[in-house]
Amino acid sequence: KRVDNGYINVVNVFRASIVLGTPGSGKSYAVVNNYIKQQIEKGFALYLYDYKFPDLSEIAYNHLLNHLDGYKVKPKFYVINFDDPRKSHRCNPINASFMSDIADAYEASYTIMLNLNRSWISKQGDFFVESPIILLAAIIWYLRIYQGGRYCTFPHAIELLNKKYADVFTILRSYPELENYLSPFVDAWESSAVEQLQGQIASAKIPLSRMISPALYWVMTGDDFSLDINNPKEPKILVVGNNPDRQNIYSAALELYNSRIVKLINKKGQLKSSVIIDELPTIYFRGLDNLIATACIFRRIPVQHFR
Repeated sequence: KRVDNGYINVVNVFRASIVLGTPGSGKSYAVVNNYIKQQIEKGFALYLYDYKFPDLSEIAYNHLLNHLDGYKVKPKFYVINFDDPRKSHRCNPINASFMSDIADAYEASYTIMLNLNRSWISKQGDFFVESPIILLAAIIWYLRIYQGGRYCTFPHAIELLNKKYADVFTILRSYPELENYLSPFVDAWESSAVEQLQGQIASAKIPLSRMISPALYWVMTGDDFSLDINNPKEPKILVVGNNPDRQNIYSAALELYNSRIVKLINKKGQLKSSVIIDELPTIYFRGLDNLIATACIFRRIPVQHFR
């Protein structure tokens, strides 16, 4: 048996890379692990989605400790881990500072609901798909404008949604910018179409109820750091960990971080950065196509890994 030491020459990493292979073929060991190590050595800011946390995270952390000299400004290492909040930092992905328009609230709502209900991806535009998205978006935007966004967090949105709908609609309608937005619900309420209204609300409540968790609430209501990982003044290595046993719950929350980071890193004048997604099919990554299309312009390296 003969083994030759060789290498794979990636001519332009900013064109994005897909690592595809059968289970056990060595995708992580041969390619993904080396992407992580070499990009840290070259001073890249890094966003890492670690499906089987902490497999890739430990590699990133230990390699960073040994190669801090590759950065002009020493990066900080952050972890989002819903399984063990004691070993996680806290970050609010729908912080009020991230949203300037109700369209941003709709984007966040859309991301959450489609991750919780993958079958809705092929049914976009249907009444009972759009209704819960619009309702959650209205609640998120209300939290954004109430007291300057003090309570604008995903857990607060879930808790408000689960209050009596008569009380919720009374509060939301008091804001002119939400009155027209909620007209399908208000019309059903005022015309006593109770079954239709309850069906609309239940379409939002039922999937979101799976995310009621003290650990998830704790992690998503803090502000230990901002998501601009490639900020030249404060570069970051950010790892978000999933759990195969709870991926249907965690993926929706983690996708909020994914979609927010994609928007924040795609700006000129920032550090070169890398986005590495382990086991891509386990998450609905909205905006990934745009990230790949603009990676060369903004010096980003998207890497997708799946079998």
